[in-house]
Amino acid sequence: MKSHWTIEYAINRLRKALFDFTHKDSPWLTQQSIKYLEFNLRRNWIGCEWGSGRSTLWFGKKVRKMYSIEHDEHWFNQIHKLINKNLLGNVDIQHKPLGEGFDQEYIEGFREMSESPDFMLIDGRKRDLCALEAVNIVKDGGLVIIDNINRYIPNSSQAPESANLSTGYQSNEWKYFDEITANWDRIWTSDGVTDTVIYTKPAN
Repeated sequence: MKSHWTIEYAINRLRKALFDFTHKDSPWLTQQSIKYLEFNLRRNWIGCEWGSGRSTLWFGKKVRKMYSIEHDEHWFNQIHKLINKNLLGNVDIQHKPLGEGFDQEYIEGFREMSESPDFMLIDGRKRDLCALEAVNIVKDGGLVIIDNINRYIPNSSQAPESANLSTGYQSNEWKYFDEITANWDRIWTSDGVTDTVIYTKPAN
């Protein structure tokens, strides 16, 4: 049995599974972060995400415009069908594959936006590079949301696979991101299974 399979972890995992089952429209983020976003999202906001899924539809029903980038073609087709089924004309999802020289198009997919987004969710691939992109693209006072953050930046979380001072940062890019956002307000949430953090970019 893996070391993280303690009674406490089993209870946390069961609690998370129950929440996900009873809230099938909610994104796969921590319950605390979902509550925060439900309270703070505004109807006139614009959002972006790397990595589509429940979040794409959930945000699409709450904000003026939602942009999503997905690398997996099969998953892209599945979410695209759900967007059409739910008549979410305000959601724009793009398939941008990875590998074979396509990585930059995926990472830089939001650079040409006419309006700066109010929030950006990093929940796909190349998360460290996407996080650095988000720092520059999101508007002042906007939110940068990163799921599974405990795996990338040293922390004290009890969730499995969490980085700590001995393991260090997952990459130099994560270290640089942590330095850049050192003066940003942040809300770090954990359900004992995984962590989600919400950063607020300082307003000039």
